[in-house]
Amino acid sequence: FIEGITLKDLIVKKPIPWNWEEVISLMQRISLALYEINMNRIIHRDLHPGNIIITRENHKCRIDEEEPGIRIIDFGNKVNWGGELFGDEHTGNAFRFEGSITSWSPEYILDRKRDNGIEQDIWSLGVITFLLLTGEYPINVSNISELFIKYKNFSIHMKINLLQDIPEPILYIIKRLLDANPSSR
Repeated sequence: FIEGITLKDLIVKKPIPWNWEEVISLMQRISLALYEINMNRIIHRDLHPGNIIITRENHKCRIDEEEPGIRIIDFGNKVNWGGELFGDEHTGNAFRFEGSITSWSPEYILDRKRDNGIEQDIWSLGVITFLLLTGEYPINVSNISELFIKYKNFSIHMKINLLQDIPEPILYIIKRLLDANPSSR
């Protein structure tokens, strides 16, 4: 129902990596849309390129502009309501992960009892930024078990070395977005 193109489809049309100026402009627009969602006490928990629609491809964003030209969709990644209402023993699926593995933060994997707040969405924003700048995800894993082990052992070896020719202030922001400590994001 929304006219536009998903970021995932745009990546297919215009293969990544993109230059940092272009990525920062787009991420500013996505951040504004995410800010509106988060300020309404909604945590997406599954932000990835397939859930972002660009409604105006060539639109330049200004911070004072109300319409960023971005729509964030697919709010289906909810907590296990049955487990909360009836206790995990009645659900049979107490630790079922939902969403895209590429957007899961360390706290989402390691602390299932923690109320994952906007820090989860901020982590996902960092993953998308890194992907657009490098063409790769910041952490190499092929399955949930690998991701769990890396997070559990704090062996989050991100490929920061791929972020060459990016100004230091932007590199600093990316490192903060992808900080393993949620309160530092």
